[in-house]
Amino acid sequence: MLMGSIKDSVADRVILPGAALPGQSSGEHQWLRDWTVLLCVQNNEETGFLARWVSDRGGLPVRVGACRDMARFFTDSDPSPSMIILEVSDNADMSDVIDRCLELRKLAPGSPIILISRNFSYDDFSTSRLEICDASLRIPILRSAFEDVVLLAMTNNAQYCERKGKAQGFDLATVVQHMTEGMAEPVEDHDRLKRSGWWIIPFMLLGLGFWATLLVLLFW
Repeated sequence: MLMGSIKDSVADRVILPGAALPGQSSGEHQWLRDWTVLLCVQNNEETGFLARWVSDRGGLPVRVGACRDMARFFTDSDPSPSMIILEVSDNADMSDVIDRCLELRKLAPGSPIILISRNFSYDDFSTSRLEICDASLRIPILRSAFEDVVLLAMTNNAQYCERKGKAQGFDLATVVQHMTEGMAEPVEDHDRLKRSGWWIIPFMLLGLGFWATLLVLLFW
């Protein structure tokens, strides 16, 4: 849950020059509308990708200089959903990273946390690290699968909140509904495609008859 002042005044925090603000996205499926995504990421290439990805889906990407600065963003006064993407630097002290993540869990248990790092050996979407995060990704992030990663992180966060008896910062069913809006194929188009395939059936039967006759002649 984020402070309302962030959404009211974000000019110096919205990253990626020219990035779309919520409501200005050119993407068709703005399933992250009303979401604020805090990015504590030093890698410029990943920062650019993440900012575009969030804004294209109707969300608000906000850059945070350091993990320790995130605490001031959270309050109980604003129930709007938020997500945290945190880069673990090459020389980071892991005990410090764990402490920061535990602090974020206390402040915002209903905000999914995704850790990214060059030091991770593989992407991990399991629940083994639920105490500190909902997913961890190796840099460079696999662009084509990132949407699935975010949904998995949200699913894991819902499980974390259930385990801890904490209030979720979002409704997972609503998120999935927003994701799939406009993606279903119209019934009339589906029926038209089915009808358009009927003409090929006679030719298939003729082909099967030809091969059956040929096999009988060969082995007679």
